[in-house]
Amino acid sequence: MWDEEKNKALVRWWWEEVWVKGNVNAMDEFMAPNYVDHPNLPGLSPGPEGMKQALSTYRTAFPELQATLDDIFAAGDRVALRWSARDTHLGDWLGVPSTGHHFTMSGITIYRIAEGKAVEGWNSIEVNPTEEEKRWFTEGGGWPRRSGDIPAIECDPSPRSGTS
Repeated sequence: MWDEEKNKALVRWWWEEVWVKGNVNAMDEFMAPNYVDHPNLPGLSPGPEGMKQALSTYRTAFPELQATLDDIFAAGDRVALRWSARDTHLGDWLGVPSTGHHFTMSGITIYRIAEGKAVEGWNSIEVNPTEEEKRWFTEGGGWPRRSGDIPAIECDPSPRSGTS
């Protein structure tokens, strides 16, 4: 019988270590060596090593990440997360130099846990421009080129509340 509370605690710990603290080594403790991510991103190694590569690339491009775990549910061997994040593009991202663009994103991730490790994961992610970027775009000004192009009064650097 699966222990749903233990699975939720494992995923909650992993979220804090990886997405809040940026601890890439937590991948080894969380993911089985044969972990499969759906969809599997092209060019990444399989298993925890590929996820470490993805996290390191991401944290380099978006070093001020503010991630929130909004909800967590467990049923049998599955744990589902509803999460949100916000950041500013400050470093190279897959060949795209820093733009200074702000963004928010949200998603739902489902993990299958076996023997205390994640063995599969499914992601659905939605990237959303912030309100100031929507105004820039809809009012005909195009996207801001640097974060300094957005008046400071419109930038909200405060972290979102509501962690679980």
